[in-house]
Amino acid sequence: MNLTVLHIVLAIVETGKLNKAAEQLNVTQSTATIGWCGMGARISAQQGRFRLSPYKKPE
Repeated sequence: MNLTVLHIVLAIVETGKLNKAAEQLNVTQSTATIGWCGMGARISAQQGRFRLSPYKKPE
């Protein structure tokens, strides 16, 4: 993960909206979307790697 993606994710969490995050970071909404989706793909890959489910807690 690079810092740009991390900045995008943090801005989305802080603002609650992707378009506001993009505006805050002075990037296009499509760039913010790519960063957000990229983060989702990374999380999904790690869940599969470690056999984690977002729906149940590990025992």
